[in-house]
Amino acid sequence: MVSGPPLDLGLRFSKRNIYRLGNLVADKFRHAGEELDKIKTKVDLDSWIQRLTEFIQNVCKRTAPAKAAHLKVPWWDQELDIQRKRTSALRARYQRCKNDLERIHRRSIFKIEEAMYKWLIKTKSRESFEKLCVLLTSTNPFDLPYRLATGKTKKQMIYNTVRDERGIKTKSIDQTVSAIVHRLFPDDEATQETPGQLNVRNLVENYRNNTNDSSFTKLEIREIIRSMGKKKSPGLDNINVLMAERIHKKCPAILTGIFNKCLELGIFPTLWKKAKLILLNKPGKDPELVNSYRPICLLSVLSKILDKLLTQRITFLLKSKGMLHRNQHGFRNGKSCETANFELKRSIQKAMMHKFKVCLISLDVAGAFDNVWRQSILEQLILAECPQNIFNLVKDYFKDRSVLFQLGQKQWTFEAQRGVPQGSCSGPLFWNLVAGTALGLVLPSGCQIQAFADDLIIVIRGESKEILTSRCNEAISKIVDWGSAHKLQFNASKTICMPLSYGGRLQRNEPLQVLLQGQPVNIQDQLVYLGVTWDSALTFTPHFKRVRQKVDNLTYKITNIAEKFYWRNNKLFKRIYLGAIEPFMLFGHGAWGHRLHLKTVDRYLNGIQRRPLIKITRAFRTTSTAALQVIAGVLPLSLKAVEVYSKFLLFTINSNATVGDLVLQPKDIENKIDIYDLHPTQWISISFGMEPPTGEDIEIFTDGSKIDDKVAAAMVVFYPGVEIEHKICRLDNTATVFQAETLGLKMALEFIADSVNWHRFHIFSDSRSVLQSLENSKNSSQSIVELKKLYAVVVSMKWVRLHWVKAHVGVTGNERADEYAKLATNQATIDCVCSKSKATITRLIRDELICQWQNRWENCGNGKHTQKYLPKVSFKIKQFSPEITQFLTAHGRFPAYFYRFNLSREYSCCCGGFGSTEHFITECPFTRKYWEKLHYDEDNPSSLLDRNSNLKLIQNIMETVDSIVPQI
Repeated sequence: MVSGPPLDLGLRFSKRNIYRLGNLVADKFRHAGEELDKIKTKVDLDSWIQRLTEFIQNVCKRTAPAKAAHLKVPWWDQELDIQRKRTSALRARYQRCKNDLERIHRRSIFKIEEAMYKWLIKTKSRESFEKLCVLLTSTNPFDLPYRLATGKTKKQMIYNTVRDERGIKTKSIDQTVSAIVHRLFPDDEATQETPGQLNVRNLVENYRNNTNDSSFTKLEIREIIRSMGKKKSPGLDNINVLMAERIHKKCPAILTGIFNKCLELGIFPTLWKKAKLILLNKPGKDPELVNSYRPICLLSVLSKILDKLLTQRITFLLKSKGMLHRNQHGFRNGKSCETANFELKRSIQKAMMHKFKVCLISLDVAGAFDNVWRQSILEQLILAECPQNIFNLVKDYFKDRSVLFQLGQKQWTFEAQRGVPQGSCSGPLFWNLVAGTALGLVLPSGCQIQAFADDLIIVIRGESKEILTSRCNEAISKIVDWGSAHKLQFNASKTICMPLSYGGRLQRNEPLQVLLQGQPVNIQDQLVYLGVTWDSALTFTPHFKRVRQKVDNLTYKITNIAEKFYWRNNKLFKRIYLGAIEPFMLFGHGAWGHRLHLKTVDRYLNGIQRRPLIKITRAFRTTSTAALQVIAGVLPLSLKAVEVYSKFLLFTINSNATVGDLVLQPKDIENKIDIYDLHPTQWISISFGMEPPTGEDIEIFTDGSKIDDKVAAAMVVFYPGVEIEHKICRLDNTATVFQAETLGLKMALEFIADSVNWHRFHIFSDSRSVLQSLENSKNSSQSIVELKKLYAVVVSMKWVRLHWVKAHVGVTGNERADEYAKLATNQATIDCVCSKSKATITRLIRDELICQWQNRWENCGNGKHTQKYLPKVSFKIKQFSPEITQFLTAHGRFPAYFYRFNLSREYSCCCGGFGSTEHFITECPFTRKYWEKLHYDEDNPSSLLDRNSNLKLIQNIMETVDSIVPQI
């Protein structure tokens, strides 16, 4: 057993060092454009990139921070140092002493000081750990504690001996690594290809197209770098995203010149074809099997940028040719696991019409991304009439690729002849190209196939069991033949067939005889597809049970592992619930969302929510779920599911949604524009500055305002520093401030377009969000896209510059625009009706659900005691201590509570009264000194919680009760 190296994240640098690096590279390669123009061959291009890489690495080595010789203990101080020396000295004195009586005396003194030394170490280390806990969780509750509980911390890889293809165990680390890598990256045997595959290879080699795609722009490169994760691991060259971003900002000609030269020559640099291989254990898999490891390829950041540039161009090409199959839901804009499960549900419903017998077949492609035949990818690009320079670059991208695996001082290099690199940007797109051909197969009548990346599933219907079996085998045979043509294989042991017994269509005692390459397919009554457990009766009960078990386990782990991290601030548990646990519980709503009207589903969902709510409120576990929801200020999960599913129907499926009495239609909502309707070079990014107004040119100030649910926009023109014109516009009440700010900018551009005598304009807006949306070339909001188009028309005639100005700091133009916007809200007539934004729709749905929650709470049979003090439901609720929660729920250390749940035979207080919560705040003599100071309206018990002084007194009362009530 060999321990692998931790993930090498490359050298770490401060912002100052990265800034300096950018300056040095820009100065060294200031003539990059001229030098790159002279390059005509692959060798020269590789040499130039090698020189750039070596220069960056040398600068990094010179400026890299020195590593500490040893780890410093953060809590060690001078007091501990003195105590350690004193303890060591006393120990030496005790050990040197020969006199028995004196030795005993010295030993006792030494033990006292040693105990003090240990106590100081324990105290100071604990204090330091508590400071660390506060530091880690104060800004991000999903940091170390959450990752510890969910098992997402990085662990050192352990390499065992494995069994090779013949079943023989490896005897050395070299054999182990070789066996794993050759299984993950198989060779491409051209000598064993079929005539059809040889024809594809010849087609690829002889492809010619007279058209070339346009050069990459600086804007494309800038936006791609901005979109990349700044903490992503670099490749073998140790150049990270921040370095690339600084270099491109300081000298755009370097990266722009390199990428365009690659496009011109059809060459992907050799240095960028070598990836650093990281092997990860698949959880729950036998480590002795070679297929129990997942490869991760760490690629050069510069290669990823070029890879993304290619991906954008090819995506636009495929979109324009209609080659992105609608039934492929993986790695597609507007598609997701939810849309895949939703379409599967619709396919099943369609298949079950007319009482047909139906079954599902889930197919597992063995090592899809690692084994896909590259010639198949290139063939699809040929069918799309790919421009020659893009095709040549992709073709060279696949040639001579290799992976480097490092373990200690050893390293191995292997060729990667098949598949797409795991971790590459283009890999999912290239796989979808090949998988799309499977989705376009002509399958038997009654068959519907769909995919999410490499997860294929077929819905098959038949009038009888025999017809259904025949269609299943025929469909599988065609899919297997498709896989063979693309050098892909299917895993028979993971292929599952699930007959649907819903409505008594198929019985368990009549299994189907379905075969995959001669092997029987597993027949099961449950099937997990994209995280959702589908059962043969379509009840989704097993799914909800599995989710509840996982949520309970996660809550338990967070309680045990992360308790010390959160004990000072329990609000962080609520943030974790809302940010991670709640979305997990509602995952798969595309499949089961149509069943939310059922009481059974309502009961399951609220049951799943119960354990986390107990953790958030720190209430007794006998507390009713309804009371827990109100005390925590968390929407019942069944209602939250209605919100999520309704938004999914509206925003993703473009279907009507009904929430109570509220009927919502997609036509009333602001549309999203697919950015790939335009070529990437046509994407618009409008930059803005921070310069204050000077009063020299025409200066236009815009603003939007919302007062008492009335929305308006305004524009005011100054020249030279004097107001000369203004315009106001009242929007409908459902509009947002963002829409008003956008309208203000639109009015300013329309004014500029109509101007005849002026040609230089400055537009000032205090809405940074709108300006950043205009700067983002990939923003797909309809209003932003239309504003960009108007801007493009205006700047073709005039000189225009956008500026951001801080609001309410005394800028005359901005204050004046704000006054006009507020004045416009008082207009009786509405000048502009906007499509409802997502925020508006969400607010409408949320308001309706809060009304439903309030009705549930008022009519709920449980939690009546809590309802007296919290009659109104709300998301904004105070955080109560466990003792106050006991008081609010009447579930706590009260004699009446113990008697009610058969934990005690005595229901009386020590004073003789009935030991209920009301007794302790109104009658009990033991708590009189506290309850006499309470100030509230006895006819309105909820007023008791309005004052913080009352909460402190209730806390004291509960602590007193805890001390006088016997322990049980």
